[in-house]
Amino acid sequence: MRDRVDRILGAWLLWFVPALLAGLAIARLSVIVQREQARLLVHPLAVGAAVGGACAALMHMAKARRSPGSIAAVAFVAIAASAAEHGFFYLDYRAAFAARSPDSFRKLAEKLGPTSAEGGAANEFWTAATQPKGFWDYMRGEAQRGPWTWALWLGNPLIAAAAALFVARWFGPPAAPPAEEHSVSEHSA
Repeated sequence: MRDRVDRILGAWLLWFVPALLAGLAIARLSVIVQREQARLLVHPLAVGAAVGGACAALMHMAKARRSPGSIAAVAFVAIAASAAEHGFFYLDYRAAFAARSPDSFRKLAEKLGPTSAEGGAANEFWTAATQPKGFWDYMRGEAQRGPWTWALWLGNPLIAAAAALFVARWFGPPAAPPAEEHSVSEHSA
């Protein structure tokens, strides 16, 4: 029994950790593609299919079997990839913010009024112009872009997970054999 648990756990670690890394890579690529083309239904289906294909390939390489746990792990990786997209969009926002020239902001802030320890319009503007939003402020701002934003944010991970599960089930390894059942009389003999 211990050998079987070690074998299952080893196979799980051999495919699940790389699958998470593959999910992050797929999320990063999807953010790059979304800047050019953002199709509502096609995008999460493509992300889910890529995650499902990566998981299926890694499960085959690790000689893992399909089980309820591996099915849940595939869904988790797809949902994690969808969530990671938000983080990558935020990192891109911060990079674009850092690339802007602060000199033009400084000149405008000087025109607005005095800068002092007590505050003033210039200080408030300078802080807003030179400091990027935090992650949660950025997400709140993005959520206000349209009436369907929250629905898309909730629907995309579910669509991606469904696509990943379909692909992993179709191309993944076969199901694990049923657990061996031993009766009490077999052990007592």
